[in-house]
Amino acid sequence: MSHPNGAHPAQPVELTPVPEGTSSTTPWIWVIIALPLAQALVNIVIPASSMMSAGPSGIPTFAAGYYLVQGVSLLVYLVVAALAFLDWRELKRRGFVLPFHWAWSFLGGIVYVIGRSVVVHRRSGKGLATLWVYLVVFAVALVIGIIKATQIAEFAFAGLLLS
Repeated sequence: MSHPNGAHPAQPVELTPVPEGTSSTTPWIWVIIALPLAQALVNIVIPASSMMSAGPSGIPTFAAGYYLVQGVSLLVYLVVAALAFLDWRELKRRGFVLPFHWAWSFLGGIVYVIGRSVVVHRRSGKGLATLWVYLVVFAVALVIGIIKATQIAEFAFAGLLLS
């Protein structure tokens, strides 16, 4: 059956499992998993006092440390997208049909890692270790981020009270 514009109806893609023994982990996914720790390390190293300074009216404003942390966060965001692309390409090369698309990483590394882990697990029966390791790393980085945010808030409020 032909369509008037010459197009053919889309055929469903068969989502076959990968051959037994096909590795579901790539170096790229492990780097993606480790990147929240790099961000947490930056939060540990940069003191809260370098993230805020007293503005002309005595009201705390953002300082150089804050912009450094934001710059690192942007860099990590872009690196995660690039690494997700490399991971996606490697999974395709290994025979994973329609792996979780790398563009989902633009919603955050956690979205890509969760989606990738679920799809890889469905096609290979393995691959959930990356998800569990990422969730632990993410939780550690989140706790460090909360501690740093508390320190920044304390510093900012102390500046307001002293002015």
